[in-house]
Amino acid sequence: MSGFISALVTVLSVGMLVGGLTHQSPPSPAPLPADLVYDTFCQKDEAVRKKLFRSATAEQKSVMTRRQTERWREANLSRLSKTQLTALQELWTMATPAMFEPTDAGRQAMESFERRAGAAFSGREMDQLGPYGPCIVKGEIAQTLAAYAAGDASAIARWLDTRRGMGVVANTAALVTGNAAVPAPTRLAFLLELGMTVPAPFVPPLLRAGRAFVAEPGAVDARVERLWHQGALGVAQHLEQFWLQQELIDATAARIHLNPRLPLARGIAAAGLCCWKRVPGAPIQHGRAVRGRFTLDAALALFDQAAADPALATEARVRGAVLLQSAGRNSEALTWFDRVPPQEDDPALGYVRHFTHARVLDFLQRPADAATAYARALRFHPNAQLARIALAAALLRSGRSAEAGAAAASAGHLPTDDGEHVRTFDRADGRFVRGWIGELRRYAP
Repeated sequence: MSGFISALVTVLSVGMLVGGLTHQSPPSPAPLPADLVYDTFCQKDEAVRKKLFRSATAEQKSVMTRRQTERWREANLSRLSKTQLTALQELWTMATPAMFEPTDAGRQAMESFERRAGAAFSGREMDQLGPYGPCIVKGEIAQTLAAYAAGDASAIARWLDTRRGMGVVANTAALVTGNAAVPAPTRLAFLLELGMTVPAPFVPPLLRAGRAFVAEPGAVDARVERLWHQGALGVAQHLEQFWLQQELIDATAARIHLNPRLPLARGIAAAGLCCWKRVPGAPIQHGRAVRGRFTLDAALALFDQAAADPALATEARVRGAVLLQSAGRNSEALTWFDRVPPQEDDPALGYVRHFTHARVLDFLQRPADAATAYARALRFHPNAQLARIALAAALLRSGRSAEAGAAAASAGHLPTDDGEHVRTFDRADGRFVRGWIGELRRYAP
């Protein structure tokens, strides 16, 4: 039995058992109407809400249950199926005061309610629909969005710092996209900003709602739609959620013009789905398992296809080479590195390119060439302690002991955490999302 149904069943009657009524303490006085105003009630601690709901009249319980159902439906409208929408209408109709009366008829009505809800919704969704579900405060979300639209960059962070903010993120998307008082590009920027800020499990509903919104006829123009799709995929890459990346790719596969970086994104998602390994510090994958669709060689083929576009060639070749090196296929990785076009304007890409190239050369017993590659990596990240230590070792193996000693000595004064550029590389287009958000916020048709 879900938390939703058990919550409703327990309030039918504390003393009602199968077979009849037993002796029970006098009921608590019914709550004051002011205590049950939705936006007030849902922000109270759960223990207080339970006490108030249990002591409410059958009429009050009916109103509160219907109100939560209405709010939840509105907040999740973009993702609900026709079957679920029909079920919600039926549940709303069934939630009459009679269902909450401590009678056999009330219990039978509650059992019918449970069966209907269970047929259409998951246990988690049923909990959200119940009287102790997440607070969906329209005014609070609207105020946060209005402040963000007015240029208050910290509005989202302040809202999320509240207990209510994080608790209702999953039910926010439709309330944002449906707020016509704010320009559409700003609403989409707001969703992307949330996606870059909240934990990964909260993000898919935000991106799906935005995708559904931009697909509506006349909702936005082509430029805004393109920025949205680039930004949404960038958020999924920032989170390193490969299943979500693939979902977004599949949704726009027939319309590549919506994201000119889509060919590269295909390779990134495939590489993650085929070859991701759980290591300390790596993001947990929250989505469904679709790994069987992809292999390392299939990912390489996608990177090879992406490299046909001159704008993507450098990154596609580097990512293919990095994938091969991580799989221990160093000779093949070297061939890929030899085909990388020159590009010196992306610090994260440049550092990972030359550092990984150096590691490949080290493995292939070419220390002099490896030292040259490590030195190139340090041009992009001068404070990278690991690269400087590796440079010292390569120089020593090359017979250049004096230079090796100097490199080792300087490494001792550098920060030990030098993974910033690697993390940026791993998050792919996540490094561009803030810029795309800025374009959406500044957008003027």
